[in-house]
Amino acid sequence: MRKFAAAALAVPVLATLYVPILLRRSIAARLVLGLGIVALLGLGALAVLSPKATAAKAPTVSAPLDSASFSESVDTAHRLHSPVRLGFSSPMNTASVVVALTVDPATPVATSWDAAGKTLTISPRGMWQPGTFYTIKVAGSAVDASGQALGHAARALFSTRAATTARLALSSPIAGGASTATGFTVSFDQAVPTPSADSLLVINPAVTGTLTDASTSASGTSVTFQPDQPLAPGTEYTVALQTGVVDSDGASVAMPAPLQVKTAVAPGIVRFRPLSGTKNVAATAKLSVRFTMAMDVVSTGAAFKASVGAKVLAGKVSWAEKNTVLVFSPKTAMARGSTVTMTVSTAALSAAGVPLAAARSVSFSTVAAAVVAKAARIAKPKSPPKGGGGSGGGSGGGSTGAGAWHAVEVYYLGLMNCTRGGGWILASGRCSSPGGSGIAPLILNAGISNKVSRPYAKLMVTKNICSHFAQGTPGDRLHKAGYPGDYRENIGCRDSSSPYTSVLLTHLFFQDEKPCANYCHWANIMDARMNQVGIGIWVIGDRVRLVVDFWKG
Repeated sequence: MRKFAAAALAVPVLATLYVPILLRRSIAARLVLGLGIVALLGLGALAVLSPKATAAKAPTVSAPLDSASFSESVDTAHRLHSPVRLGFSSPMNTASVVVALTVDPATPVATSWDAAGKTLTISPRGMWQPGTFYTIKVAGSAVDASGQALGHAARALFSTRAATTARLALSSPIAGGASTATGFTVSFDQAVPTPSADSLLVINPAVTGTLTDASTSASGTSVTFQPDQPLAPGTEYTVALQTGVVDSDGASVAMPAPLQVKTAVAPGIVRFRPLSGTKNVAATAKLSVRFTMAMDVVSTGAAFKASVGAKVLAGKVSWAEKNTVLVFSPKTAMARGSTVTMTVSTAALSAAGVPLAAARSVSFSTVAAAVVAKAARIAKPKSPPKGGGGSGGGSGGGSTGAGAWHAVEVYYLGLMNCTRGGGWILASGRCSSPGGSGIAPLILNAGISNKVSRPYAKLMVTKNICSHFAQGTPGDRLHKAGYPGDYRENIGCRDSSSPYTSVLLTHLFFQDEKPCANYCHWANIMDARMNQVGIGIWVIGDRVRLVVDFWKG
């Protein structure tokens, strides 16, 4: 009031001083001066009305702890059931904090406090969602225990660990497909409770099986589904993870792309050699089986057997043509005039592990002793022509010109052309009822004989072997000698004191393969596309080798 009174008393004094001055001024000057006086009077009045100053302190704001205090909740792989904690610098009004609390994305949560009221624990009701970025916020409107507002928001930021993923794969992969014996492995990148076999995979066509090799480590869980039966060969399968598979936290596993596979085709048998029903097979002949694809040599060798009655023949198994041809060499000569049965069971597996499509069995008969004796009496010399090498330990043949056994080569050409023309060679070596096939006779090509057939016959007899592949392939030898194009090759390896007897018995064996569509000696002889032939015969002692190279000239 004292200030108000002083201001009121000052007004007449100010008026006495300034009114005369104002009257002597111009109108504009008088107006400006008047306004100034009014302003001064107003300031004086405000000074009179101002409240008394207080000694109150600035309010203390309760603030959240710094980010270092949130280390348990600020991370990039937060577990799905783990709580998040917010710490404050002073005790809080817990009810106001809960009201000011928000979770983004919206998630039902439960809250609890420590005894001091300074640490808030936020737990999910259920679990946080995997692979999600969360923001937990307490608005600045929340107050501490003394009623003071935070003033600014408190936050906790975190990302949950990624969703569990799965990878589908073959347990036994092979090149170009799947083995029929394969299983399916599921690899999870985090721990997963092992499901049951019927709740793990969906397989089409349907397959039943069991779970094997289940294991869990720091890198996750792996389990293999093994079918109860081998998969069907040559079949397409789609394998997908069953919906509803969850990880150890109970979160759904991310669905991988389905696995699409095709099982390998089952192998088959192209032919046996000798063919089924063949007669006059040499007692020392090698037996063979040609398959449609490369085979597993161990299982297929064990699945093959040759027997005479109930007696299984002992012998050695070898392989040719990139494991597509099994060759069986009897340990001892087969009994003359006996019936031999060759069998391959479904235990034979392809190189891809696929079982043989079906077991096969054929029978043939060895040459009788009477046939051998009769063939030995044919009206042909038992020694080489005049000027040739001897048959008792010397060597015949030649690399240039007509070989020492050229007469036997010409004799064998006649046997082939009899068969080729539609005739039939008798055990005596005579051609019965020739004609009727319409296939032109073969022409003897001296160049092929000299450069290819005889040298290879010499190689085989010298090394005491019987193989098409001791010096590359037949095509390799012909092409190197300057004879490219289509070719076929027959070889004979019958030991005899007479090369004539040897080649006759060999030809009777070839002839008894009739009929066959392909992959046999008889089919090579009857191939109308082949019009020229090289013949090579080489003899050391009783060892005789015959090489016949057919060529399309």
